[in-house]
Amino acid sequence: MNVTLLEEQGCERTLKVDVTASELQPEFDAAYQSYRKKVKLEGFRKGKAPLHLIKKLYGDAIEAEAMDQIIKSLYPKALDQESIHPIAEGSIEDLQYKPGQDMSFTVKVEVAPKVELQDLSGITLKRETRTVRDENVDSFLEQVRFQQAAREAVEEPAEHGHFVQADVQQLDPNTKLPMVGNKWDDRYFEIGKEVLGAEVDEQLVGVKTGEELKVVRKYPADWAEPSLAGKEEHYQLTIKKVDKLILPELDDELAKDVGGGAETLEDLKTKIREDMEAQAKRDSDDELRRNLLDAVLERHEFDVPSKMVDNVMTSQIEEHKQRSQGQPIDEPQLREQLRPHAERTIKWFWVRKELVEAKDIQVTDEDINTRIVELGKSSNMDEDTAKKIFDNPHTRERLSDDLQETKVVEYLESLAKIEEVWV
Repeated sequence: MNVTLLEEQGCERTLKVDVTASELQPEFDAAYQSYRKKVKLEGFRKGKAPLHLIKKLYGDAIEAEAMDQIIKSLYPKALDQESIHPIAEGSIEDLQYKPGQDMSFTVKVEVAPKVELQDLSGITLKRETRTVRDENVDSFLEQVRFQQAAREAVEEPAEHGHFVQADVQQLDPNTKLPMVGNKWDDRYFEIGKEVLGAEVDEQLVGVKTGEELKVVRKYPADWAEPSLAGKEEHYQLTIKKVDKLILPELDDELAKDVGGGAETLEDLKTKIREDMEAQAKRDSDDELRRNLLDAVLERHEFDVPSKMVDNVMTSQIEEHKQRSQGQPIDEPQLREQLRPHAERTIKWFWVRKELVEAKDIQVTDEDINTRIVELGKSSNMDEDTAKKIFDNPHTRERLSDDLQETKVVEYLESLAKIEEVWV
């Protein structure tokens, strides 16, 4: 067997494998003998049929099957010969073979990128934290009132601010007939929130329980999803109920109803402020992390494996399809939109891997156990319950990866100059 490295492009390696007919023949002979032991031909005992007859009757099929096994066995040998270590299964292409002649094929694989860690000192960043003001707390309190509000059926025509419960059937825009699989029962709409667009909201004003109506949703020409831009969707709505909200008073009783240990309205306000401040810190930490990783990745230039990028995009597209609930999407365009983020994700994977190895960043069993206890406390679980739920190989592996990421980011933060800013 002769192996030639034809091309090195980015992370892709292309090899040409040449095998002589004399090298192939023993493999074919072994295949014939194996088949001979199993086959029973008329006039011959099982395993006693002449080889020339077996070759005449089944030669092509036997050699084709043997060829698959030969290639499978030669594939890793060819990689070893060139000291190539693929990160995923490669592909076999351009197979050239005629009976009695030499064989050749190409192997395409992707290898890990070469990452040379750069100087990561001198990165300057701002951590912008949102200040929680009284009006923020008051605004959230209004949301709490809406969450605690009672619904009361109304007999009068629906108005803005009323809630409509309806069965929704999408109609074919041309035939106006129901589209199979595009029906949603018991959907709630607050008129004025533009769940199906402003035009549909206006068409819902004035409806009563028990009515049926057909509505049209019009997408503007500059709609974010190109496949829907400038188009119309037709629906038939069966109105099952019209409700209005009865808001509770903003007092101590509301605080008690909300739960969480608040006994007075002032207790509730304090808790809301604390929660909002904690969220503001999480948001600022997340933004700092994104900016920090961007700065780190900008200092590293290397090609990333295209198949890994494709896998990330495919996973994100599947998630997008699930969220779209059957709405059509332009997959090729979406794939290109997702590509920069997917490339960034894979690039960070390899830089992080290099940092972990270079700086000997480790996650211990004690780290994971501590995290399990923290997860339990955050969910109001005792330690034993938390262990039953989280202490399994799959979860421990995921927690180990999360903790490793945290330690790498903390290391990078220790190198950076971070200015604290309140906004």
